[in-house]
Amino acid sequence: MRFRSSPSQERVAENSSFKRASFQGAEHIESFNRRFRDELLKETLFPSLADARQQIRARQHDYNYHRPHSGLGNIPPVEFVAKKG
Repeated sequence: MRFRSSPSQERVAENSSFKRASFQGAEHIESFNRRFRDELLKETLFPSLADARQQIRARQHDYNYHRPHSGLGNIPPVEFVAKKG
């Protein structure tokens, strides 16, 4: 049995710039997910869902406001946005 692709799938497959654009930044996301998993989820036993949510929010705040990012010149995202104005 042969499966047919839809016309829109064929157009996407033909458009190489779409393929490049759809994967840009994927390495950054994978790096973030790996660190998030390794630094918080694998290291922490959450007693409840509410506690997990609270710790994830605290980690997100630290990541955005305090942690330097090498891709942003070793400054936190909030500082980077403030400098860009």
